[in-house]
Amino acid sequence: MDEKKAEKIVDNLTLMVRVFQLMKNVHSNAGVRPLPLDPYQWTLIFLSRENMTMSALGSRLCRSKPNMTVIINKLIKDGLAERLGDVTDGRVVIVTITDKGRDFIKAKKLEMKESLKKNLGLLQDEDLSSLCSALEEVNRIILKVGGNPDG
Repeated sequence: MDEKKAEKIVDNLTLMVRVFQLMKNVHSNAGVRPLPLDPYQWTLIFLSRENMTMSALGSRLCRSKPNMTVIINKLIKDGLAERLGDVTDGRVVIVTITDKGRDFIKAKKLEMKESLKKNLGLLQDEDLSSLCSALEEVNRIILKVGGNPDG
């Protein structure tokens, strides 16, 4: 791969993070809430896809095991997750999402979508069409390198 092209791609992907920051802040005075990006909510998102060990969750979130224990304890206290013993290895603890946790994630996704829609309302139709096409193309390419269509 051309080194200059690779660097430009990396720079542009890095700037994509800024898009979410902008979308989060544009309407802050209008009561639009920020996107859910804290470890508590990310943990639930991972658990909504599969049951995981504390170590696996920590690895995905780049967090230490003690830090994950604090997060999981809060999720359990709030009724959003629970610990289960592994049926094949009693030493292993599996964390799973509860129905209340699934409802919480659904509500947060809806909140995020509504927030983004309000912020996108600032764009003209032509810009919206261009943005939509560009994002579809980015997603199409990302899926080629092992992306997950569900995020």
